[in-house]
Amino acid sequence: MRTALLIVLAAGALLPSCAQLYSEEQVADLRQEWESSLEALKRYQAELEAENATLRSQVEDLQVELNRERAANAREAVAALDADFEALRKRLEESMGGDGDLQYLVGPDGPVVRISEHVLFPSGSAEVSEEGRRLLTHLAGSLAENGSHFRVEGHTDDRPVRVHADRFPHGNLQLSAERAVSVAAILVEAGLPEEQISVVGYGPWRPVADNGTDEGRARNRRVEIVVVTAPERDGR
Repeated sequence: MRTALLIVLAAGALLPSCAQLYSEEQVADLRQEWESSLEALKRYQAELEAENATLRSQVEDLQVELNRERAANAREAVAALDADFEALRKRLEESMGGDGDLQYLVGPDGPVVRISEHVLFPSGSAEVSEEGRRLLTHLAGSLAENGSHFRVEGHTDDRPVRVHADRFPHGNLQLSAERAVSVAAILVEAGLPEEQISVVGYGPWRPVADNGTDEGRARNRRVEIVVVTAPERDGR
């Protein structure tokens, strides 16, 4: 019993010395070293944030300059196309003798060549006429020189398909799509790269005139070739 008591008393005497692992001076040195390291990290973080802000500003400046260059290039391209297509329009209208059958205008995605239905197709048909084939072949040469992507759009009026109705069970939407495909095929035959042409049929859903009149319906029955100068997006 006396031996056990002596062991307990000795252990109790040793506890204070074990708890004091570092001297006060050593603790102060460690605290100062830690605070110095923390300050260095804060300075490094501030430097990184400043560098990041500078890089962001440089990227924004470069993007603004790039947008300016793209806009300038697009304006130059449209100006060149304006001149080329105006000359082409006059030549083709003179040869066709039909004022308004071929129009050139500028849409949201770029220049547009608008061709009336009766120049390209018999009524209710998606097969291009000989006159239409000659026009498209002539047109393809100018298109090839002035664009990098072309979207061929078919449009109709809102009257149901009556001629060859059994040929187009899905009505005007199918008719407009097949007409666009026929036009695109001739443009490819005439030299336009197939990978640069897309095709869409809108049916009666994008009229340019009142479908309540004969004149308006005639204007709505058309094919449009869009020379895309902006990135392609859904719709126009």
